Amino acid sequence: MKLAFKIHFITLAFLLIDFSICEAQFINPFFQNFEIANHKIYVLHADGILKVFDENGKPLEEYARKPRIKILTKDRLNNIVIVDSTNCVKRLDLNNRWTKIFSYSNRMLYGLAFNKTNNLFLITGKGILDVKSKNIYMPEKKFYHSEWAHGTDRGWGSERTHITPYIDNDDNMWFAFDHGEWGRDLFIWNTEKGNFISFTKPIIIPIYESKDHIFSKTSSDLLGINQSLLQFNKVYDEKGNVIDYNISEIYDSENDESLQAAKRSHDKPLNFDHKKGVDLKSYNFYIGPFAFNPIDNKLNILTSEGLFVADRLSKNLKFENLRRIKDFDFPKEVTKAYEYYDDKKEEIEFTINGYPQNVTKLQFNSKGGIVMLLPHYGLWLFDGKILRILE
Repeated sequence: MKLAFKIHFITLAFLLIDFSICEAQFINPFFQNFEIANHKIYVLHADGILKVFDENGKPLEEYARKPRIKILTKDRLNNIVIVDSTNCVKRLDLNNRWTKIFSYSNRMLYGLAFNKTNNLFLITGKGILDVKSKNIYMPEKKFYHSEWAHGTDRGWGSERTHITPYIDNDDNMWFAFDHGEWGRDLFIWNTEKGNFISFTKPIIIPIYESKDHIFSKTSSDLLGINQSLLQFNKVYDEKGNVIDYNISEIYDSENDESLQAAKRSHDKPLNFDHKKGVDLKSYNFYIGPFAFNPIDNKLNILTSEGLFVADRLSKNLKFENLRRIKDFDFPKEVTKAYEYYDDKKEEIEFTINGYPQNVTKLQFNSKGGIVMLLPHYGLWLFDGKILRILE
């Protein structure tokens, strides 16, 4: 991949924005996560049920395991991996059988990840557990960013039940804890050397990597309206180990006049109904998740005005240069939403008129279809012709 292509593909990474529409936010979304593996789509619900679809959206089967499933992910060999409520980690093999990888006996298990050699690492309340060596790693106080700091009896000092780590091309695992009013902590830990990397810059999890550069997006305001793209340049020691990152801003949405013009033409006053929340017919312009299509190497961007494609990635690419996919139309109306409260699935009446809500994940399947997760509204599939709600 040429440098110009890399940089200007990433120049649109600011488009990865959670669709945090100003409606009433629910405590627990019902649709938790999805993974695509072996030509199937696996969807995890908050009640622990795992539903399976083929890539055309046809329901195949479901797993209602006991103890119930609480985490869904994949290993580096594209196998589905789950964690149940007893912290037992299991892998689904090619014969459709669940095999136990590891069982963590203590209560607090935040997340897990696999490195290039498919070794398993658990982020636990007592530190990072290398399952292969059984070693546990906990950072010194100097690696903390927040006022909470180090030394509580809860290890990291967080009550969050699940975090999703990011492992970069150097097998460095990035993960963050949010302590509310006490701040946030970001940790970078190398899975091969077992060492933490000092990082005192913005607390941001990466979204994309290309050779020596890591990219992430951030916002200059609390509402996330103005987005910036940051480039992390790796700093190596004499042995070739990454020891730090220099950061530069390579994109600011406020400077894209075509984007600002589109927003101004779309903006309308927000009408609030105390029973239904915000009237989404009046919701303002937004740009959200993107996905890179592995079939044609083009960037696809989901916006409040539909699905757009960047046919060419050039130095002066702006919002006005994007091509809209004509066959992509949002459902005219969606009237059901779901949350999970007190171990029960609750249906909420809430009307969507043309806009997706909180699209938190967007991926391509092997057929070129786009799968998207809406935590309160379900799983949607666009096959290139029709957008369907699978559940």
